[in-house]
Amino acid sequence: LLPFTRYDITSAESFAAAQKLVTDVQQIEGSDNAPCPKLLIGTKSDQADTSRAVRTTDAIAFAERAHIAWVET
Repeated sequence: LLPFTRYDITSAESFAAAQKLVTDVQQIEGSDNAPCPKLLIGTKSDQADTSRAVRTTDAIAFAERAHIAWVET
């Protein structure tokens, strides 16, 4: 369904929306369907020093709970 979902690391609202989207897709997939590999992408890492609103540890923790890969760009 979704190969990747991205969020803006300078926006907590963006991360919350990405979390909801991943959770919704996982519920739709259910246990009867083969899971679609997914990647959670945090964007705007060049602004991390001045404008970060989403902690790296929070993003990694969510990705681990959701069993998906994570990266920041």
